[in-house]
Amino acid sequence: MRTARVERQIIDPGEEAARIMERVEASGLEPAMVLHTHGHLDHVGGTAELYSLLGGALPIGLHPDEIDLYRNAPLQARMFGIEVAAPPEPDLMLRHGDTLSVGCLELAVRHTPGHSPGGVCFVVSGAESPLVIVGDVLFAGSIGRTDLMGGSFPV
Repeated sequence: MRTARVERQIIDPGEEAARIMERVEASGLEPAMVLHTHGHLDHVGGTAELYSLLGGALPIGLHPDEIDLYRNAPLQARMFGIEVAAPPEPDLMLRHGDTLSVGCLELAVRHTPGHSPGGVCFVVSGAESPLVIVGDVLFAGSIGRTDLMGGSFPV
């Protein structure tokens, strides 16, 4: 198990990088990392633009089993008739059991395949109430789709 210290992070910048930057600037906080719950377009499509707007050099976190989906974000976009730039290579491989310290919070990484092969959830400790950041693993009354590329219902 690894532990990393991070002051602020952005999770799943799927699109609207300029709007995310407006929120970042309004908050007065300086992000130190971009994390991804999985590599589908709606969770990574804004990563390249946001990374550029933030000046680059931020660590990008992703589970190793998501690399192929992540690297193919431009191909995923073309399937929907849109264009996105290839996201920067991730340099922090998130693995089950890793812990990220974010200010006074702890984010425990849990590998949760099914919706995608390397999907992760972040179990947050230290928040005012229980919190888990799930990406597309769970929906109200249901689970995330398992019929997409790399998905698996039995996992």
